[in-house]
Amino acid sequence: MQDAYNLFQEYKKADAQKKEAEELLATESDPDMIALAKEQLAAAQQDLPRIEEDLKVALIPKDPNDDKDIFLEIRPAA
Repeated sequence: MQDAYNLFQEYKKADAQKKEAEELLATESDPDMIALAKEQLAAAQQDLPRIEEDLKVALIPKDPNDDKDIFLEIRPAA
């Protein structure tokens, strides 16, 4: 569960960066700041889907049988 928590914190950070960049693009007139905001927005938009997928996987409940050994017998068909 600690992994899911860390991923959620990373998701919140990337989402906040995206919102901040969008706000800067809407209000800023300095070309350097606009370029910086565009880079920040592109990075956040690239990271968010990856983090979402990792978070979905981390939230899947663990199967109690995952750590158990199995015997698999393969027989030829008649």
